[in-house]
Amino acid sequence: MDGSSEGARPAPVSARQRQELDALAALHSPYLSLGADALEGETLAARLARGPLDQPLEVAIEIATGLEGPHALGILHRGLAAGKVWLLPDGHIKLLGFGLVEGDEFDPRADQPAFGIVLEALASGAQARALRRIARRCQAKHSSRRFQSTTALREALERLRPIPGTGRRGASWRIIAFAVIALLIGGVTWRKLASLSSGPLPVPDLSFSQATFTANIAAAAISPDGLYLATIHRDPEGESLYWRSVTGGRERQLVSDGANCCSAPAISRDDDWVYFLAKGELHAVSVAAGGMERAIAPARSSAGFAPGGQQMAFIDASGHLEIAQPDGTQPRELSSTAYAPVTPAWSPDGQSIAAVRGNALEVISVSDGQLSSLAEGKFWKLSGLVWLPNGRGLIVTGATSPHAATQLWQVPWPNGAVAQITDDRQGYSSVSASRDGTLAVLHSTPEASLWAQAKVNGPFTELPGGGLTRDGVAGLAWLNTNWLLTTHVFHHDHQLWAMSVDGAHARPIALPGVLGEPIDPLVAPDGHIVFLARTGDEVRVWRANADGSAAVPLSAPSTSWTGLALIGGGGAVIAKGPVSHAATCVRDHNLWTLPRRGSAPHPLTHFRDGHIFAYAFARDGRLALSRGRDNTNVFLATGIAAKK
Repeated sequence: MDGSSEGARPAPVSARQRQELDALAALHSPYLSLGADALEGETLAARLARGPLDQPLEVAIEIATGLEGPHALGILHRGLAAGKVWLLPDGHIKLLGFGLVEGDEFDPRADQPAFGIVLEALASGAQARALRRIARRCQAKHSSRRFQSTTALREALERLRPIPGTGRRGASWRIIAFAVIALLIGGVTWRKLASLSSGPLPVPDLSFSQATFTANIAAAAISPDGLYLATIHRDPEGESLYWRSVTGGRERQLVSDGANCCSAPAISRDDDWVYFLAKGELHAVSVAAGGMERAIAPARSSAGFAPGGQQMAFIDASGHLEIAQPDGTQPRELSSTAYAPVTPAWSPDGQSIAAVRGNALEVISVSDGQLSSLAEGKFWKLSGLVWLPNGRGLIVTGATSPHAATQLWQVPWPNGAVAQITDDRQGYSSVSASRDGTLAVLHSTPEASLWAQAKVNGPFTELPGGGLTRDGVAGLAWLNTNWLLTTHVFHHDHQLWAMSVDGAHARPIALPGVLGEPIDPLVAPDGHIVFLARTGDEVRVWRANADGSAAVPLSAPSTSWTGLALIGGGGAVIAKGPVSHAATCVRDHNLWTLPRRGSAPHPLTHFRDGHIFAYAFARDGRLALSRGRDNTNVFLATGIAAKK
């Protein structure tokens, strides 16, 4: 059947329409049908009339992917509907109707409301709720509240895919299952059967769904009943605390920006209070009544609550572990060891508290303060921890080196092998858990572009490109007075690019023989480029010609390199920058200079929002920087059993 039968093409075809059709034909996209090919199958509208699809998520991803190519060329569909999606017998799709409707200005977000309607029609099965949340964002009245690109929309859908389990884990479960059956047949007692729980701890298969879409979440916690989130929003005016329904998406503000707000939210066991840090003090606010109430001060972490909610644990200003009543009374120091400012976690049986000490975990007995260490030497940094509902281990967010993304890990208790759960390029941070084992984690999708000055102390001009290519996020430098050397991400491939300061020209720099992702580039006075190449947890220092040729390693692989600088006219490489009359730092969306002679700091930039990821000074003092958004949202992860 000819897919073009869904609508007759207007005649005559304008020159602009013909140009768009020619460009679309040159894409050779497997998801587009321009009317010339005969198609078997039926429209998505006809198929949905008979009931839900078996794989609605995969169809949604293919539709988004089909839109992504034309949008990259500046071409909109302008008429997307279920009747314009052709469903082939093998389950794949073709988009119909491109080039049939003319429009004016191009904005890739213009196709999203129509996509949202299609997505609502698709929503069914395990991902139905998550698909409807994405559909609502696509249909936002103001385009600024929609996904900022079709790529971002596709990636949000792809993150809903369940993470597949390994065959080895499945095999271990089959062995346990057969063992249980054999023991039952043999008439063993339940006491002996229960001893199986001391065997290897299976690694959970997690399924993720996006819970927020504001892209400005600084921290979050899920309520014990799993129905609500406490989220901290970061806006140009400051940070504010919100209470949000997981199911309906409705939210209300508990603490406004400027009102001593806030970081590290935690929710009491009865779901009635949200605890948080503000200026070194632990506070609590009533969910029902609002209004701030000081719970206990000073503190370096938020509160972790005992199973019954009668006590809480926190890290005090000295870094010691204390327990107290929820109102802050009857404090008692449980351990005088110096702990990291990470909220401690109380075990489900109430007998132990887990905390972060350095780059390892420590479990402290509540009765006598006895200490047990876990995962020593495994992590470079730990940022969050929760107990498994069965008490047999913890889920932590941790990075194994300065260059590795923070992932979710399972740490068995009291012993066992640490297991990695996720392997996401951007990683996850800040984990909390409900009673049934639902996790709330933060995930970021940074967007950034390059900005440069045409003259010293002059205004900044945004250079073309950027967005999800994250230009300069992993470093940038001046090749010469007219060109920048910058990192660039293209379809998950990390590259080095050269870009003219006026943005008129850009080209990739091939690095033959270099293994890994190039980051932190520098340019020596003799024109050579020096950079780190990251492979997994390790990095290696490399030098190459300005065009990328003749690349040679300058060091062995290591996990300890964190940055580069040149000294001695570029003849040597060190880990930190050279001393000058002033230092620079990033604060409150801007770059500040901090004179060494004691005069007041002053800003070098005057942006009202966003984040500066990297910056570089030219020899004449001009400044170039990478600036954008972290685009951080809350994701919910399910797949952890609530009981043993």
